[in-house]
Amino acid sequence: MATAVAVAVAVVSPVEFHYLFLMPVVEGYAVYVRRGGVASILINLTHIRGEKVVLEYISIQTDGGMSTYDFVTLMSLMHYGYSFSISSDRGVSNATITTIGFNGILRPKQGGVIIITIENPDAVFTPRRKYLCALHFDKTTVEVRFVATEPVHS
Repeated sequence: MATAVAVAVAVVSPVEFHYLFLMPVVEGYAVYVRRGGVASILINLTHIRGEKVVLEYISIQTDGGMSTYDFVTLMSLMHYGYSFSISSDRGVSNATITTIGFNGILRPKQGGVIIITIENPDAVFTPRRKYLCALHFDKTTVEVRFVATEPVHS
């Protein structure tokens, strides 16, 4: 019985190898926390290696589909004390966004947290359902998933 084995070898020049390390690698995960009539999506980001990245847009999946928000506009609204709206087929929720550890720019070996706080989450999320949040940076996109949970009663 003969066995055939194929081996592929990629030859990479030193210049191409250098650019592999410049390519940004950003990891993240999300946690959904709900207490009463307010929910928070906590997104933890870590810049592993490569060039700095700038957060441009945030997309949030709801029962009404994907909604995309310009990050600079959101941060301007928050600076002046305003909120933004997230909508679905069942209604509209007001939301706020807070960043911890970064201002929209992530550099190598840096971490940061984005907290999206949503009033009346029942209008946009169904408990026990999985949702997606995409963070669109200038050079890469990070997708994180979370499960909407039932409210925790104190």
